[in-house]
Amino acid sequence: SLHGAVVGVSSEFPCRGDSCNGHVCGVLTQPRRDHWYEVDCDLVNARYVFVQIPGQRVLNFWDIEIQQAMQTTSTTTGASSCHSVLRQNASARSGIYTINLGSMGTVETWCEMDYVHNIGWTKVVGIDRHNRAHDTDLSVAWSDSTKFAKGKLTDEQINYLLGSEGVIRASEYNPSTKTIYFRKTGGLLWDFNGQARHGRGDGSSSGVHSNQQCSSTWPPTWENSEGLHSHYGFSTYNSHCGQGNWHYAHYASHNGLYDNGNSASANVYVYRDVPDVESCPW
Repeated sequence: SLHGAVVGVSSEFPCRGDSCNGHVCGVLTQPRRDHWYEVDCDLVNARYVFVQIPGQRVLNFWDIEIQQAMQTTSTTTGASSCHSVLRQNASARSGIYTINLGSMGTVETWCEMDYVHNIGWTKVVGIDRHNRAHDTDLSVAWSDSTKFAKGKLTDEQINYLLGSEGVIRASEYNPSTKTIYFRKTGGLLWDFNGQARHGRGDGSSSGVHSNQQCSSTWPPTWENSEGLHSHYGFSTYNSHCGQGNWHYAHYASHNGLYDNGNSASANVYVYRDVPDVESCPW
């Protein structure tokens, strides 16, 4: 069985000993009866494919197919979010779109389309487990044009997209896979670097978690998650939503998303179900 296997690609020889490095395309979390698996590597250019399986197991391939994908950039005029894109075009595919943020201008970002729940999720942060670039209130340029690009919109842009009713979807994909949803009640703003203006939370900064709630399922079942002053952004502290100590950024030198002592890579999306504001013809 390939259950738990990590599939990735690399432009250089990726594996030495029991360690492989490169772009992680996905983790096979559910075994299939037909033993056929399809993994999307999101347009990453590479020369090698690697598969890591946990434990002492022997891996046998019956067949492997590598297909080239064509990258496209879609622009939807007037779309105020990825949910707006999907509302305008129910068949819109996941990919890069231009989003209109009103007086703040436009941004290009990844839209993740959820056809099961009819939600367009707007990507606002790509967290790299190897650094703390996401621990800031400023923007960080996207590293590439794929689903797993690293980067960040500004706190101001993120809060604009969320408004007072929006939901955050945080999806860790390396080294574990899990998704937790967050929201704030009472119209409070999100802060992703502990109120350290143009700086990084360092322990002396204070993360604000007032009126914060989390859910481990969608549709959500909300519960309060109070967080801790040295946790920035969202947090499940203390063991809320069944996640133990799992939060956006940790104080001092810890890299990536904090997953119970481990550094993790993750995508952070937002969604708010409000109509677009359209100009009148007169």
